[in-house]
Amino acid sequence: MKNVLFTTTALAALAVGGSAFAAGHSSGNFGIAGSTDVGYNDDVEGGIFQQTNIDIKASKETGAGYTISGHARLNLDWDEATGESTSVEFKNIAVATPVGTLEFVDDGDGNGASDTWYADRDGMAVDVQNPDGLSQLKWEGTVGAFGYAVDAYDLNNGVDDDFSVGLGGDFGPAAVGFGYDNNSSAGGNSAFAVSADFDAGIADVGVSYADNNGNTSIGLVASAEVYTGLTLGAYYAVNDPADDAYGVTVDYTTGGFTLAIDYNTGEGAIVDELEIDASYDLGNGVVLYAGHSDAAGEGYYVGAQIEIADGISATVAYSEADEIGGPEFKDGTSAYLSLTY
Repeated sequence: MKNVLFTTTALAALAVGGSAFAAGHSSGNFGIAGSTDVGYNDDVEGGIFQQTNIDIKASKETGAGYTISGHARLNLDWDEATGESTSVEFKNIAVATPVGTLEFVDDGDGNGASDTWYADRDGMAVDVQNPDGLSQLKWEGTVGAFGYAVDAYDLNNGVDDDFSVGLGGDFGPAAVGFGYDNNSSAGGNSAFAVSADFDAGIADVGVSYADNNGNTSIGLVASAEVYTGLTLGAYYAVNDPADDAYGVTVDYTTGGFTLAIDYNTGEGAIVDELEIDASYDLGNGVVLYAGHSDAAGEGYYVGAQIEIADGISATVAYSEADEIGGPEFKDGTSAYLSLTY
């Protein structure tokens, strides 16, 4: 992500420019939406804080099946620990055509061509590239049940430019995916991977294989609803030369209560990991949360989210780590309002 500091004058100019755009391009769509968290957090934010994100999106149908679109985000933050922080993120610009879509993304965020249809599995030590934080130009299209994508990334960053290819689709009882990178993140070697997912009647089953310069992983997953509201899952990954990994999951829902239990061998880590997450919807706009993970850098959390009105909710929580649990509670003690508009 590339951040650009904005002054008050610049922000005002952008707002005026946006109004002019909307007035001058009435045949297109222009929209602004935002969200704000404002309140207290003693650890990450250092006390009183506010975080505001404003999304600006525009699109225009140009005829003959073509549509152009773009998305940018303004971040207007302040907290007691660091003061004011204002930035803009350029999200993407795209051209949709009758035969596919061409898109430029400043921050790839793990949506490369090679993993568009390929399914990575828990515990696998080898994966195709996920271009997090990299500029990316991607072409993606479909022909019937068949899909394809190709992209180039690491553009003009002083490192050799890379590309990846993805193929996939639904073929009878199986959803199949293929991914190839000419220069993956693991050692700078080319990597390829294939996956298939099946509905086996009593269970959903998936298998994947990935190879990066002779380092290989085979991942197997299965899940089944064994009782109303109760789903059991398991995975096993054979890694060479890394350690094999396995794990089990339990998901249970009844009424307003949900429970998720996830045990895994840490994907080659020394210490096995157990994570438990529970929530209860009281039915009056109040949802209670509690959980614990013994994974490195995590811990336990307790909290509640309260729906006050349409677009207004409150969060009260304590967490031993940042962004854990379903609501991704902040590290420390928190009490804040969330506004969407």
